Amino acid sequence: LDNNNDDDDDDDDNSGDESTAKRPRAKHHVGGDFVVKELLCPITRELPVDPVTAEDGCTYERAAIKKHFFANPVTEPTGSSPTSAGGTGAAIGMYEYWRSVLDYVLGGFSSRLGGFSVGVGGERLEQQPPQRGNVGLNEDDLKRNLPRARSPMTQQIIGQTILPAIHVRNTIRHLIENDVIHGDYADAWKKGMETKQMVEDYVKRADEGDISVMWEVGQWHFHGRHGFDVDKKLGFQLFKKAADANDPKGMASAGSCLVEGWGTTPNICEGFLLSGIAAGLGSDLATWNLACWFHFGHVTVEADREKAMYYYSKVIDGSCSVQHLNEYLKSNAKTRLAKLQARALSTA
Repeated sequence: LDNNNDDDDDDDDNSGDESTAKRPRAKHHVGGDFVVKELLCPITRELPVDPVTAEDGCTYERAAIKKHFFANPVTEPTGSSPTSAGGTGAAIGMYEYWRSVLDYVLGGFSSRLGGFSVGVGGERLEQQPPQRGNVGLNEDDLKRNLPRARSPMTQQIIGQTILPAIHVRNTIRHLIENDVIHGDYADAWKKGMETKQMVEDYVKRADEGDISVMWEVGQWHFHGRHGFDVDKKLGFQLFKKAADANDPKGMASAGSCLVEGWGTTPNICEGFLLSGIAAGLGSDLATWNLACWFHFGHVTVEADREKAMYYYSKVIDGSCSVQHLNEYLKSNAKTRLAKLQARALSTA
């Protein structure tokens, strides 16, 4: 027995020597790929630039999890009433919910127009059907009616509170600076950090009254981009400041808000006036809005096919010197113009 114990001790000593000789130091042993997988945002599959921790315990990119919460709210507890999942009341409630989603995503949905109006930017986002249930919610949460959503990782229902994950942010920065993480993930993170710095700079300049960035920052607040909460009121205020300084982009977006009542009390006359001035100054967004209003008619404007064709043609012929309309809506203008022209020829 003593000899066996001595042999075991010798083996242990030898194995220790071999492992020391063959195995690198611990700080080099952890592979970059393994570290990356642990730090990736589950939604974007990228290293988060602005990491936050949600109530499910997972870490996400701030903008990504906020977009997920917006697209996947839980509106009623399961089985609480006839409006629970699958009921007729739920369908009516969800119609109103998705109507508001379209107002936000596409810049405004107007049944009066018979189609979509670009609003202040024509944002288009992929949306997922809302999920329902009360798994993971306690009684106090339900009584307070706190905003909640389904976790993208656990599928449990959680609150929408998020907290900055400072330790994760510092870890990622340290690993990239020391070349533990490199390649495409590191390059994307560095680019994201540049964007984050640009956003912070623009916000600071807007706060100081710089009109050249006012409209852009207004867009971020109005649509909830770059991790900002959707705040149409603040977005309109920034648009109006830019408009008051004769900025065509600010005039176009403020005009849309005033006509449709987004983030402010509706003032159709002032809205049309600002839109007309912005179009005259070369804004393709304002020109698009005028085309839509004359195409389908509005509260105070009768449909006018000739004027609609005139404004649609200006959107697509390159004559607008201030370009801030997205490509999807420019293509839409081309399609609408072709249909109106074909209709005009058929009735000539």
